[in-house]
Amino acid sequence: MPEFSQIKETDARTESPSRRNRPTARDCFALAAVLCMFAAFMVSVGILGWQIVTWLKTGAWPAMPIGDYLIPLLSDSARAWIAQPEAWQGLHRLVVFFLGVPLPASTFMVGIGLALALGKASESNSR
Repeated sequence: MPEFSQIKETDARTESPSRRNRPTARDCFALAAVLCMFAAFMVSVGILGWQIVTWLKTGAWPAMPIGDYLIPLLSDSARAWIAQPEAWQGLHRLVVFFLGVPLPASTFMVGIGLALALGKASESNSR
């Protein structure tokens, strides 16, 4: 009769390698969170680096508020409301504030938000 240790060894040898080292959904979400953070950080550093080099060359800081890139994507009525609001004055003040945030800071904040969301998703998948 075979010993218990011999049975375990033969089972481990016959098990496919892909099943032994298979990443879990939690591992995938964690990796995605890290990649989002890294990508957002690198994009932010790249934009900031470009701004610094431009400032060193010209002596003028190139302002890059996020509104310069988001406003053209909005509908005509949304652009008209941003230019001259007739209602929702408080919301207008918040929107104008957020549209004035520099692009490197907003890119970094979006990356942090995505990483946090993916981190929460990985926690919920592990339960």
